[in-house]
Amino acid sequence: MLNMDFSQRVVIDTNNQQWVPSPKAGVWRKPLAREEAERGHATSIVEVRQGISQADVERMFAALQPIEIEAAPGVLTIRPSAHPRAGWAEAAAAFDPGGLLDEMSSTRFDDEEWSW
Repeated sequence: MLNMDFSQRVVIDTNNQQWVPSPKAGVWRKPLAREEAERGHATSIVEVRQGISQADVERMFAALQPIEIEAAPGVLTIRPSAHPRAGWAEAAAAFDPGGLLDEMSSTRFDDEEWSW
C-alpha cells in the first residue's frame, strides 16, 4: 500500500522518482498512490514510449470506460468521460430536508419512566 491515507497531505517530488516498468511493454510509471500491486486504486504518472497504439492505451484503461484521450505534443492525457459528481450541486440546492425525520412521537418509556 502506498499513500492510501487520504486524510494525510503527501508531497511527492516526481523529479527525483525513478520510472518503474509496468506489465505492459513500453509503459513506465511513477507511482503516486497504490492500493495493491496491479489491482485496486492506483494513481501514477505514466510515460508511454514507442510501440504503443491507441488501442493498447484504451485496453490498459478499460476499467475507466468510457474514457477521453487528449493528445498534444509530448503529452497524452487520459481521463474518465463520466464526471461522478455531475449534478450534485443542483440536486443539493433542490433538496428539501423537511422530509428527513419522522414526526416526534412519545414512547411508553417517555410517558411512564422518563422524568424531565
